[in-house]
Amino acid sequence: MKKALLIIGIVIITLAGCHSKKPAENRREQKIPVRITRIERKSLSLPISGTGILSAMEESKLSFKIGGIVDQLLVKEGDQVHRGQLLASLKLDEIQARASQARSGFEKASRDYLRARNLYADSVATLEQMQDAKTGMEVAKAQLEIAEFNLKHAKIVSPENGKILKRLVERNEMIGAGYPVYLFGSGQKNWVLKVGLSDRDVVRCQPNDSAIVKVDVYPDQSFTARIQEIAGAPDPMSGLYEVQLKLDPVNVSLMTGFVCRMVLYPSDRTIYTLIPMVSLVNGNDHSGEIFTVSDSQAARIPVKIAFINGEKVALKDSLENIDVIITEGASYLKNGSPVEIISN
Repeated sequence: MKKALLIIGIVIITLAGCHSKKPAENRREQKIPVRITRIERKSLSLPISGTGILSAMEESKLSFKIGGIVDQLLVKEGDQVHRGQLLASLKLDEIQARASQARSGFEKASRDYLRARNLYADSVATLEQMQDAKTGMEVAKAQLEIAEFNLKHAKIVSPENGKILKRLVERNEMIGAGYPVYLFGSGQKNWVLKVGLSDRDVVRCQPNDSAIVKVDVYPDQSFTARIQEIAGAPDPMSGLYEVQLKLDPVNVSLMTGFVCRMVLYPSDRTIYTLIPMVSLVNGNDHSGEIFTVSDSQAARIPVKIAFINGEKVALKDSLENIDVIITEGASYLKNGSPVEIISN
């Protein structure tokens, strides 16, 4: 009886072992469902990123032609001004006195010349004396013109319709000739972005290359721009080459000094392999992995990333012998995993 029970127990254990192995074998043979897509090869330009400061397309520093004491400052920062509007003036006491002195000197020199000419006609004065008197009159006339010109330019008027971007002095300050009083911007509908680029990036740029610009104060909007100017020499402080981009017309309010980020697309182009973002796994810095299908199994392929282009990744690898790659399900795979391709 004991022997029979022992035999029955061995049979039960054996059957249980057979049943336990069968699901494991099924799990090993189970295929992972995946979707595939054809890879795309496209001629693209490697974008250049940078940050810059927005400014009016036409900015100028307005100043007095001569030095003196500031008397009037008639506008403030942010004011809109029109052509010919008086913006500032100097105290005129000394300037007017010099103009009066020059006028008196010219009148005296004119009388001296007239007298010398009459005396020369009567053979009393020599030709040299008359010529010296004429020269003295001409010098006095030039000095008068200079004094009157300085008097006329002892004030600042707006050269165009525009906006006062910044006021740089205060009343009663003593300033020198040419010292800027206002930063003036005309053509406020035209804006430029100035960005510093390295030598390796600037050599890839050409006038009229396109760019996408984002302004920090409008995070949800993008603006288009094109290269207008490229500096021929680097900035001595930063060592970067300044590239000026002109923004296309915008319908939002912009101001000088706004910080902007841009992505520039140079005209030189290279053929890149484009894959969907979802197909890239184990991405690390500029490398990652993708999977293709070979004999109903997943085959892992290491790749080098060039840049991100929207929802796609541009690869440096040509992948010449690969036509399709796995998209959905790629993150669950390892090299050699059995796969089943499902249709869309």
